[in-house]
Amino acid sequence: MRKGLVYRFAVAARFFVARLPAWVSYTLAIVIGDAIYLFWPRVRRNMIKAVAALIDQPEKDRQVRKTARRCLRNFARYVVDTFRYPHPAPAFFEKNFKIIGKEYLDAALAEGKGIILVSFHLGNLDLGIKALSSAGYPVNAIVENWQSGQLDAFLQHPREKAGAKLIKVKEASTNLLAVLRKNEILALMIDSPNCVNGVKVKLGGKWAFLPTGPAIMALRTGARLIPCGLVRTSNTTFEGIIGQPIEVKASGNLAEDLRLITQSTTDALVNITTQFIDQWFIFHPLIIDE
Repeated sequence: MRKGLVYRFAVAARFFVARLPAWVSYTLAIVIGDAIYLFWPRVRRNMIKAVAALIDQPEKDRQVRKTARRCLRNFARYVVDTFRYPHPAPAFFEKNFKIIGKEYLDAALAEGKGIILVSFHLGNLDLGIKALSSAGYPVNAIVENWQSGQLDAFLQHPREKAGAKLIKVKEASTNLLAVLRKNEILALMIDSPNCVNGVKVKLGGKWAFLPTGPAIMALRTGARLIPCGLVRTSNTTFEGIIGQPIEVKASGNLAEDLRLITQSTTDALVNITTQFIDQWFIFHPLIIDE
């Protein structure tokens, strides 16, 4: 019943938001983001802790709290994006997108071993995946399993229509290596909650527990491990950032290799994220208290 109400609300919101002027939609998003910050203490606390760790400042620092508030405003703007652009035409990406570093994707695909494209929850990776798919890149994305079939279709169908191939979390273990062996792109985010198989890495000034899956797949397949992010440059324009591939070497000590590769990946993503820190969305506990 509850998920049915969420689905109906989402359909109604998409209908109205798509018809409002952009400035109205994104102004409302700021109000909603402020409300999340003020009235959802768990989310506020986790966002503040993550921002403080990334810039290595105390959680009580005024700038940390202002940044965390802007993060939640930008999250609300991301939700507006979802409603405004369910099926963007190729011309939308040509007009509103700039992607830096596509040469790294092209060079990696030329090697024939696939790409593991990794990101934090930064900006609007969903639109980034649609942009790459629209440009002809063979993108596969891991998506959450929703218990509501209607809500799942509402969220996932636009991604599939853009050309992305979707892999449900519960099916991921059997499909990921096959994607890379077909020399395709596997897109995933590594600051997700519920990390089971992971390693402790330095994230800014604190420690976090992040998954070793990308490092394992890179070692097993020879696929290139590439950091990325998709950030907003105005209400309606975006910039994709594709970084240099992470160095992946096997020393014979698997545990240490996984730690080093995961730390290098984290460092690269931190470098991207700190430039656009108010577009980072962390609602769950990420930082390890010591």
